This record gives sequence, C-alpha cells and structure tokens, in this order.
Amino acid sequence: MELRNPRSRKLLLTTKTDEKAIAAPAIAIVATTIFLPWTNGGEVATSLPARAIASFFGHSFERRTNHLLPVVTGDTQLAALVALDTGRPHLFLHSSPERTPWTTLAKFSETGGLVVWRASDTVGTPPPDIARRFPGLVPEVPRAFEWFINGRQPLLRIGWAIVRPKTP
Repeated sequence: MELRNPRSRKLLLTTKTDEKAIAAPAIAIVATTIFLPWTNGGEVATSLPARAIASFFGHSFERRTNHLLPVVTGDTQLAALVALDTGRPHLFLHSSPERTPWTTLAKFSETGGLVVWRASDTVGTPPPDIARRFPGLVPEVPRAFEWFINGRQPLLRIGWAIVRPKTP
C-alpha cells in the first residue's frame, strides 16, 4: 500500500504507535504475573487465592457456630479478603478502629467473629499484637492455601481463631 499523501502516512504511523502504546502495558502485566513468582521470592498480591480463602473461613465459622460470620479482623489484607465472602461479614480493623466505626472491640466480643493472621509456623501462634488485643484466643490449626502461580513461593499459611458469640 503506497501512500502519496504525507498526511495519510503520518496518520498511519500514529495509529501503529498508538496500538503499540496500548498493547505494551497489557503485555507487561501478563508477563509480570506469570514470571515474577519464579524470578522473585516476594508475594504478588493479585495472585492470592481470595475466593478459596473467603469461602473456607466463612464456611468454617458457620459450621462451628451455626451462625453466619458477622465480623472478621486480624491481618488487614487477609481480613479484607475474608470480608468478601458471600455472607459479607463486616471488616474490623483492630489496629485502627476509627476506620471501621460500624463495629467496636466490645461489639466484636459480643457477636463473635473470626481473627486471621499470617502463620509463620505450623503451630499457628498468633502474632504478639493480636494475642495482646484478644486475650484467651485459642488458635486453630493453620490452613495452607496454594497460590494461583506457585513459582518459588511457599504455601500461604493462615492462622485463625474463632471468637464464639456470647448470645445464642
């Protein structure tokens, strides 16, 4: 195709450049998502198995207490993922309660809920700040989840404990 008009040639070159500018970020994101777990030991937040995490903890709470999960707290990122479960439990940020005014520590203790954290071992000992805020917490056996793309990353271990509701 021969273009004799210089304006048409410039328009064609601009269109091809625009296509490359649009396609390049999309290709970079896909490549990063696929190759980063093998090249870097760090965690890719978008590859967390959110649906499996939310489903497991929502169903576990319901089976053990015969109530829907009302509130979830603990590690902010993990608690936010659990809050996306089908029952839509409230998110309680215990480290900054002013950001979640719809629930308080007293209300959490009364209605019960779930506390989650990243487990560094297979025992599931809660971190010191969570153990201090929730005395008498009895941790369950940590649950391990596989990443969507494992790479060099170890299993994602999540420690958890149920705070039983005070009212039946």
